[in-house]
Amino acid sequence: MLNTIELEFVLDDYPELEQAFEVWQKWCAGQAAPQWGNVKLIDMPPSIIPRITVSDVIRGGEDYWYRYWGTALVEIFHEELTNKFMSDVERVEMSSTTRIQLDKVVENSGPTLFKSVFRRPSGILAEKYTLRMPIYDKLGAMEKIISVFELKNVSMNPAEKLGSFANQI
Repeated sequence: MLNTIELEFVLDDYPELEQAFEVWQKWCAGQAAPQWGNVKLIDMPPSIIPRITVSDVIRGGEDYWYRYWGTALVEIFHEELTNKFMSDVERVEMSSTTRIQLDKVVENSGPTLFKSVFRRPSGILAEKYTLRMPIYDKLGAMEKIISVFELKNVSMNPAEKLGSFANQI
């Protein structure tokens, strides 16, 4: 896991992820992670809000429930997942990668940056960088994970579903 200083250095190349991390740190108010009551999505820059997901951590990571699934994700994956359990998502390739990442955040108990590569047989379609940050309940247990992503190198036909190309590295 990257410590805060290392994470800030890596995020220098991803300005919107860096902005999201700075907002998350403000919500922390000196704690290891913010409490849900301190989280106000409206604090995020407007360009970031459509690329946010908020996932509830169910029984320590046994499952996850999508409390919020940003509109940019609906456009990219052609699917609305707000108010759905991850275990109910039909596309295994997307949900297995996301599950691995969310489980890692639960295991690390801290913010973590992930890189996923979406490939066509002819080459890379996109690189997706996802910053996943924990949110605690009042007793200090991880209750939610807020995620923000940034896409690079996208060369996709609008009719294609990004999730069908998922290969994580």
